[in-house]
Amino acid sequence: VETSNFGESWTTVSTLPSSNFSKLLVHPTRTNLWFAMGVAKTLLRSSNAGQKWDTVYAANQYGASGLLMSPATPSRMYLEDRDTLYESADTGRTWQRFSYTGVMGYSIALLAAGATTADRLYAYFQGRIAISTDRGRTWSDRTLKNVMTVSGILQAPNNSSVLFAWGTDLHQSTDQGMSWRTID
Repeated sequence: VETSNFGESWTTVSTLPSSNFSKLLVHPTRTNLWFAMGVAKTLLRSSNAGQKWDTVYAANQYGASGLLMSPATPSRMYLEDRDTLYESADTGRTWQRFSYTGVMGYSIALLAAGATTADRLYAYFQGRIAISTDRGRTWSDRTLKNVMTVSGILQAPNNSSVLFAWGTDLHQSTDQGMSWRTID
């Protein structure tokens, strides 16, 4: 459903094939391109604003999360599924698994893609905020200390160098994620 009056009324714009979906993403530059992430193991793609849905990824087990679109390279997308990383170079039509070098053998959770710098991804590795400058192939720990929990990263809209990471605490980076400090 969508609203144009701050939630006073709602209009149905699309129906999903089931109710087991937890995330809806709209492509940053192609607004008719939608993705629905399943609570279970399915990723759906719609190229006509939700009128028809196609399954583009289905896992064997539960655990798919971390769907990212790269605003700096709009055709590129990333998906994390149970510590396995996948990349799509065709706006989510097809997915290829790739190998990556992690941080200290910890589990990965993809959090964000660079909004202005192509190939830059941000992830959380059980106590570490990490950055990749090569589309997720290698990761470097950029926290310099353990952080409790990180559930998201956002880039400041008016300054691409400033990032905020939140979870148990609020962290800030003023150099595109190369270093972080806890601010709250």
